[in-house]
Amino acid sequence: MNSHNNPLANQPSMLKTVSIATKENFDPKGYLELNPDLMIAFGLDFEKAYQHLPKYGLTESRYQLNHSAIIEARKNKLKKFRDVLDLAMFHEVHDCGTYNFLSPNIKEQFRVFDTTNISSNMYHYEGLEHKEDCLILDCGAGFRNDYFSNILYFEIVNYLSTDVIGVGEQLPFKDNSFDAIFSYAVLNMLQTPSNVQKRLFVYVNPVDLYIVGLFSCNLITVIHHIILTLHLAEQDYSLTQI
Repeated sequence: MNSHNNPLANQPSMLKTVSIATKENFDPKGYLELNPDLMIAFGLDFEKAYQHLPKYGLTESRYQLNHSAIIEARKNKLKKFRDVLDLAMFHEVHDCGTYNFLSPNIKEQFRVFDTTNISSNMYHYEGLEHKEDCLILDCGAGFRNDYFSNILYFEIVNYLSTDVIGVGEQLPFKDNSFDAIFSYAVLNMLQTPSNVQKRLFVYVNPVDLYIVGLFSCNLITVIHHIILTLHLAEQDYSLTQI
């Protein structure tokens, strides 16, 4: 499989980024952030959040963001995934463990702005997320509620589920790093979609190439997909799925 020797010793684990708050999993920061009425009333007063949960939150089945659990899982994940990152590129590491490859020049060139908008699509990984020997890149992941230990979530926005921040036109990964790459409804938002598609194939181990790409359905995307297919045929790639 992966040329970097797969770092996953056990069955991939999965956490929920959003769940109902309980006494056992309570995350005061995530509780306040996901309940705007409480944020308005309490601000970031964690003590009041702790008081609210047993009085009202449990019976109201209030939801929370699982900050602490996800951050701990990310730090463990990126210790294992560190070898696939091109750390020669400009990057910063946030306190939450996320690697940020958005340099000031890249943000200016690609007009990247901070946003509170949330992009989230419900899709699956063809069962690969449950295979312990499969390293997956989700390129343009959006906000994901299922956070897997063997999937690297790449996004332009720093969601709680985002592991690596950057732009699709300058992906910060080493060649032959992944066993599968998923990129759903992303190409239509890129400046050079066909070039990005070609680069994605470089990041996958060609011995066991498995790409699933359900891109946005419009004429330009179809044209780029045809161009990529012809390119791959010329390079004699063996496609398991496209």
